[in-house]
Amino acid sequence: MNIVLAPTRFERGLLKDCLRTLNRSGVEVTRAKRLEELEKLNEGLLLILGEDKDVLKALHHVKSRDVLILGVSKTENNSFLMETTLERLGDALNAFLRREYSVEYSSRLKALVDDAETPCALNELAIFPRKSATILEYSLYVDGEFVWRDIGDGLIVSTPIGSTAYALSTGGPIIHPQAKVVSIVPVNSLNLTRRPLVTPLESLIEIRDILSNSACEVIVDGGYRMRVTGKVIVKRGEDAGFVRLSEALLARRLEKKARMSLDISSLPPSAKLILKVLEYEGALTQKDIVKKTMLPARTVRHALAILVGNNFVKKRPLIRDPRQDLYYIESK
Repeated sequence: MNIVLAPTRFERGLLKDCLRTLNRSGVEVTRAKRLEELEKLNEGLLLILGEDKDVLKALHHVKSRDVLILGVSKTENNSFLMETTLERLGDALNAFLRREYSVEYSSRLKALVDDAETPCALNELAIFPRKSATILEYSLYVDGEFVWRDIGDGLIVSTPIGSTAYALSTGGPIIHPQAKVVSIVPVNSLNLTRRPLVTPLESLIEIRDILSNSACEVIVDGGYRMRVTGKVIVKRGEDAGFVRLSEALLARRLEKKARMSLDISSLPPSAKLILKVLEYEGALTQKDIVKKTMLPARTVRHALAILVGNNFVKKRPLIRDPRQDLYYIESK
């Protein structure tokens, strides 16, 4: 069995601990140097060390359904994507080699953006104006049939596993991870009767006639971005297979996500946006947040005060410049 360690933004000590564990377990592992190398994998086990965002970035380069994913987190968490911890990695690999595991396949989506294809999205494909606080107007078609013309902040097309991510914070439904459906969630529509739409996974979803005073872009899993000028066609992508070593505590995970969605429902849109950026990007300074969200500095300061005050976000001095603070989401 080919076992590969994906290149992610390791902490130096974390990587050393991982390699030490792999050596002790006696398992031969190939370490990929660049994410692009993952595109050539046709089968085997891919170890992804880090956080959810590291899994999402790596999966943008994984094209084969036969490459199985084992997420390895630094500490225990309730993520759908991380199956084991660094401390238990040796036992996890031995269980895998003894075939004491199951594979959970998660649906992914891909899009043609003005005829250019995006990487597959595990969580969601989102369409937003590049400049914040700018209205987006578009027409939605499903399997060639007109559904609605809408005006709002944007649109999210989510997979089942992504229904508990960004889509949930904008009012989308919680969907069982194995359901073969897609949720289409309008974001802050000016039409108060507009509600999320759930369609079959095999549906062909088209977003046409896109208009905005700002350039618009398609955002894949909060990271990969592609500018759109004409239309976006969303369809089913290649499934991703996750190694499961124990019975998944689905009810507990969904309950936690539901509670979190209630907690953040009262936050202003700017705070929700910053929370999502920190979730995908990791720790950032206030200056970095302003750059990535394109929100006014004053708005960012106010939103961060709310997030820190309500314990959604933590902060610590930046080591290289103690005059600045680093804002981050604490791992649970």
